[in-house]
Amino acid sequence: MLQWKTDEDGNRVTENGLPVVVLDDGTEAPLDLDKLNATLAAARSQAASYRKRVADLEPLEDELSTLRKIVGDDVGAFNKELDGLRALKRRAERKTEGEGEDADALSERIYELEQQSKTLEEQLEAARGEVDKRRTELERLTVGAQFEKSSWFAPWIDKDGQRRQPRSRLDPETAQLKFGAHFRPGENGAVVATWTPGGKDYVMSKADGGKRAPFDDAIEQLAGQWDRWPMYLPSAEPGGMGAREMGASTGGQRGAQTISRDRFNAMSFDERHEFIKKGGKVKEAAAR
Repeated sequence: MLQWKTDEDGNRVTENGLPVVVLDDGTEAPLDLDKLNATLAAARSQAASYRKRVADLEPLEDELSTLRKIVGDDVGAFNKELDGLRALKRRAERKTEGEGEDADALSERIYELEQQSKTLEEQLEAARGEVDKRRTELERLTVGAQFEKSSWFAPWIDKDGQRRQPRSRLDPETAQLKFGAHFRPGENGAVVATWTPGGKDYVMSKADGGKRAPFDDAIEQLAGQWDRWPMYLPSAEPGGMGAREMGASTGGQRGAQTISRDRFNAMSFDERHEFIKKGGKVKEAAAR
């Protein structure tokens, strides 16, 4: 909890016109309240917009789920009727030749039902496609957004209101390729992490083992199981652990390559890993 620093008379101490606060670890720092309030207001606005977009998707997800059940039930009913008619047709075909008209009528009815069943199957497949499309969009808004704003992969604001560089050298897109399968949308716009992709073995908070881990906490635990993770940390030698291996043939960083963001995004995960390991740089497009 933040505490104001005061002098012997109980007056608040200031520095460069800003009040000084004492942090939990005992360090002191000036606090720009206007800047902090502006940062908090922007974060609240972004969170409200994000929650609204997620809320707009939830009714459609329920509607598509209901449609899938209705269409699926219809297909099952048709298939049951088809099986019964096919049995009647087989019995009719075993009758005398003079009664063959019954079999022909049944054949026509079976054909009609088969066409209707095919149409329903196509509707069901279209519904599945729409559900998958909306689920992908929901995951992009929830899981993808977490990677884009995580302190591990993007600039972030510390508790003093200072802008900090990412805590790793892995960009959000590559990080999501590597770890994204371990996350899925949870409740109220949050995400949950599991040790097994799609499983129920949730990654639990290190600070409170009774709760599921927040995103950055989960990333730290999952990444800790990855043998390549140390080379992406700021303390790693430029070019990663493989830089020394390159030195003999390429002269180390002299062989580093710079490519555009679009070209980097088109690479597979392994290609990105090798590029970064060799000291490659990504050039961002100039702002228009």
